[in-house]
Amino acid sequence: MELMKKFEDIDLLFEQQKDNITNPAALTDLVKNFEFSIEEFKDTLEFPEDLPYGRTLVFQSPNFEAILMNWKPQKGSNIH
Repeated sequence: MELMKKFEDIDLLFEQQKDNITNPAALTDLVKNFEFSIEEFKDTLEFPEDLPYGRTLVFQSPNFEAILMNWKPQKGSNIH
């Protein structure tokens, strides 16, 4: 399934079920039915010259945003 189609399907499901999604676990249950692979994002990955990571908005709707973050080799981030 095409990457954007997956996000559109998640968005549609969320819109249909948003009254039942009352906590993070309910949202996780909705999203876990979709599988993503690194291959689907390979054309989206960015490594800015001046930062140790890339951050790319890959989908946006009134319901949610999907942001792809990736780190250069040997770089990381503290939990925040």
